[in-house]
Amino acid sequence: MSAPALVLIAIGLSVDAMVAALGRGAGLARPRPAAALRIGLVFAAAEAGFALLGWSIGHVAGDALAAVDHWIAFGLLGFVGFRMMRGAGGGAVVANGAGALALTAVALGSGVDALAVGGSLALVEAPILPLAGAVAAATFLMSAAGVMLAGRLGPRFGVGAERAGGALLVALGLSILVSHLFG
Repeated sequence: MSAPALVLIAIGLSVDAMVAALGRGAGLARPRPAAALRIGLVFAAAEAGFALLGWSIGHVAGDALAAVDHWIAFGLLGFVGFRMMRGAGGGAVVANGAGALALTAVALGSGVDALAVGGSLALVEAPILPLAGAVAAATFLMSAAGVMLAGRLGPRFGVGAERAGGALLVALGLSILVSHLFG
């Protein structure tokens, strides 16, 4: 796989994590760099981990995964997105236990596309480690930046930004579902 293709795939797989990180950052009163780093690491680990898992499963299960990945992404992203929209303005969304669980669910939901990409690469016998590394790096940088950007926008856009982040997650889940069901 060429370097430009690797970079484009990594960025493409990272965009949904950045959108989710923007929404998560908007729910924090003042996002701190430590929170941005933590959220970036969670998303990076999920994306890279799913790419590796997908590649491994692709060698074993082949096309069976393609039958359900879109439903998993739709369910996780939809649930968390609606929860973000309903709870907008509640503050400390990422800090408490439910917030950590929600963050993990969003990371898993946004990482399902990496699972499918990893599985696809296994089917064509492409190496996965360069992609997993590029995806982890891009996701970490984009997600951490998203949290900090939301922190600057948060005081101005507050609840609306968090609701928009939730709506974007729902739209992303719906987009994944529709694209897989209707090509």
